Amino acid sequence: LKPPVQAVPGVCPKGRSMHEAADAMQSGPSQARCNLSEISQPGECSELLQVDPEETAEDRLQRPLRHWTLVVRTPLLLLLAAAAIAVGALMWRSAWRRGTPGQRPPQADKWVASTLQAFETLGCAPGMLPTIPSIPSVGEPIEVRVLTYNLYWWNLFGVRGGNSGSASRLIAGSGPYDIMGFQECQDVARVLNEAGLKDQYGLFAGDGSATS
Repeated sequence: LKPPVQAVPGVCPKGRSMHEAADAMQSGPSQARCNLSEISQPGECSELLQVDPEETAEDRLQRPLRHWTLVVRTPLLLLLAAAAIAVGALMWRSAWRRGTPGQRPPQADKWVASTLQAFETLGCAPGMLPTIPSIPSVGEPIEVRVLTYNLYWWNLFGVRGGNSGSASRLIAGSGPYDIMGFQECQDVARVLNEAGLKDQYGLFAGDGSATS
């Protein structure tokens, strides 16, 4: 690529003004330059019009093509990135849904383990998953009611002071449950005691962080 030519003020020889030269440029490539017989030095009028005197018509046609390549390239990369994300999401969804009802696919444990390792790297590990041995099937299957509840302890009890036991009243009014699991719960006994259910359940806490 040639360096851009700087325009200089003034007029072309033989009285051709800047506006006349610009009109000549708009009329067609063959008239974009001053006639050599009209100028004292070759390239003077072309310099005034910011046109490279050595640039051919073919060079001028290539300029918009080079610009168009730069314009198209960025949207194309964004489109490819969006397509890759969409394909990954579909693969994750199909892998999760495979398997018989009531079973988690083997990939699920790997995903959970990878997530825990990522938390450890960031210094906020919630604790490792407990080892659960395989239990042989004995007798007929039974149905159990399970409650999982994220209490957002920092807000409900830290900021709002328990909100007059709203979480405990909600648990007592929607039960009974065979198994209950609480996330972000610093005091399981307090939650069940306010619900009047402390003596009906065995309590244990995991080895995670203070709010899990």
